[in-house]
Amino acid sequence: MSKNPTAFIAEQLIKQTEAESPQSLMWMISAMNRFLLLNPSMSLLEFKRIVGQSAPDTYNTFTSIRNSKGLKTID
Repeated sequence: MSKNPTAFIAEQLIKQTEAESPQSLMWMISAMNRFLLLNPSMSLLEFKRIVGQSAPDTYNTFTSIRNSKGLKTID
């Protein structure tokens, strides 16, 4: 596990998703795997953009919450 605080939080979010909805995490892992089969050098930023296009309502809610709290997002 990483000692970087931001990476630590990201890892905890993955664990929380697994605890609350293992099937949803399985689908996300499957989606990532399929994109990596097509393009092994796909960046996280590219994957994030695809997620935003595929699930715009949830993505926009995420962005809105981050912005309202003054938290940084990278697009």
